[in-house]
Amino acid sequence: MKPDRGTMPDMFSGLDEEAKAKAQEIMEQERAGTITREEAQAQLAELGVEFPQKGGMQ
Repeated sequence: MKPDRGTMPDMFSGLDEEAKAKAQEIMEQERAGTITREEAQAQLAELGVEFPQKGGMQ
């Protein structure tokens, strides 16, 4: 089951409030089509967001 879009994903849990706000803004820009997914991921990585690996062990 996917988390609701309105809730903040766990990947933001280690961020301070300012970084969380910036991360939310980046996610909104991606949803609006202002930036690409790759640009959003790069910007989020700069904030310290760690992305879960897809596909698990292969």
